[in-house]
Amino acid sequence: MKHSIRHNPFLCQLLGLLPGSKVKDYQHRDWHSATFEGQKVTAILRVSRAADEKQLADFIAQIGEIQFDLAGQFVADISAFQPGNDGRCRLIEVTALILKE
Repeated sequence: MKHSIRHNPFLCQLLGLLPGSKVKDYQHRDWHSATFEGQKVTAILRVSRAADEKQLADFIAQIGEIQFDLAGQFVADISAFQPGNDGRCRLIEVTALILKE
């Protein structure tokens, strides 16, 4: 999984928005419409329980306003929510639709 994260610009940028976060799970599948093609991605991030609650709330609230720098692609839709924790860390689930330009 580390290899795929290192070579995934979306995940690298996402992790940079929440310092200290790590990817617990990452899934993607191809997505197509009549005019666009891309991928539907879901990332579950682990964040320390000591993380600032306001920082997490701001991240979730503002994720749709963030501009990602993805060569030849753009984030058409993105959302995040906090489904709970895994006993040691808080979890943040991010779902995005990334389309080819």
